[in-house]
Amino acid sequence: MPPIVFDWHDDPTGTFLAAPQIRARFTRYEPGQGYRNYHTHEDAGPAGAWETWVVLEGAVAFDFDGTEVIVRRGQAVTAAPHEKHRDRGASGEPAIAYLCVTPHTPPTHTHYDDDGTPRAARAGVSDPKWRGGAPLGQEISAPIFAAWEAASGAAASSAPAASSAPAASSAPAASSAEDRPGSNGHAGEVREYHGNYNTPERNGTPYPQGARGKVLLVIGDAAEVTDTLYPWMRLMEAGFECVVAAPEVREYQLVLHERPEGWHITRETPGYMFKADIAFKDIRPEEYAGILISGGRAPEYIRYDQDLLNTVRWFVEQGRPVGSVCHGIEVLGTADVIRGRRVTCVPKCQFDAEVCGATYVAAPVVVDGPMVTARGARDGWLWMREFLKVMDEAQGAPAGSAARNQALTAGAR
Repeated sequence: MPPIVFDWHDDPTGTFLAAPQIRARFTRYEPGQGYRNYHTHEDAGPAGAWETWVVLEGAVAFDFDGTEVIVRRGQAVTAAPHEKHRDRGASGEPAIAYLCVTPHTPPTHTHYDDDGTPRAARAGVSDPKWRGGAPLGQEISAPIFAAWEAASGAAASSAPAASSAPAASSAPAASSAEDRPGSNGHAGEVREYHGNYNTPERNGTPYPQGARGKVLLVIGDAAEVTDTLYPWMRLMEAGFECVVAAPEVREYQLVLHERPEGWHITRETPGYMFKADIAFKDIRPEEYAGILISGGRAPEYIRYDQDLLNTVRWFVEQGRPVGSVCHGIEVLGTADVIRGRRVTCVPKCQFDAEVCGATYVAAPVVVDGPMVTARGARDGWLWMREFLKVMDEAQGAPAGSAARNQALTAGAR
């Protein structure tokens, strides 16, 4: 086949390659057009498809599950198979981009509703055009798309009505590797979890359905990544609904704190964006079984929020589980709820703890009644292990807090 040069001026929205291995096309973005719904390519091919854009003219905005980047002429960006993404024009004139998806076998697209609910995967564009005609490779990919659509239609028509479908099991569904289409045939069990969680998502993941209770996780700008994400995930793993609270409902910039060799203080670098579910002023504390204060620099300013302080005081007065890690002790101290208690925190906050009337203990974790404090991010596993024990006790599980407190403060754990 002689070489062919494809010029976007000839067809600024045309597909010039439609092979099963890759689909390549140009796309035009008009000024003022907003984002559409998120989609992924997680169901395409045996392991999902990657999508890459190269901006040729103007600028294009890409939203990767809440994180927006602007890509300008001569720049490129890539979406992994599982990454929810969407795009729009970001300049005052039309923008042009080249994009490719590889592999491009149906179902190519999984779209999401506004609430994060995934829709059924679909085949995508099965009849692409280049200047009104068939693109390269279409004779190979067209039968594949036709066969998938026929099989998908047949499966849909033969499926039982929703009202007669059996209830979803909370147990993992397992099948052998030999039974799975596209399997590499390796020995051992392959598991797909279809457990007890809600279809709508928060911060990119489902949350427990029929939860044991709700727990507040307090953050703000510059909350530390590990101090935030580890308890968030661990609480949901234990069956609790973790509700993220902050000064207002919006996305917050988490940060990473680490101490490079030779440094006497931590260095801060940007981490993930993380969205709050509820504002401090809207919290009804009686609806929650416990509260956790994340670390990082956020406590330096959220400790002056009176709504948050009143909420913390309510939990302590009611004897409900309260936890903090690292700088989170600053919130508990400002609320005046650690006076007379034994606590731990990052060593540089020892003064904050003691000036607020607490006894500082140089231990990874300290349990004093229903209050569980931790030193830092690397102690998260101990912090959450002990906090969840306190949660169990509050819900009627066996006691033992005093014994644990004595052992932990002595350094036995």
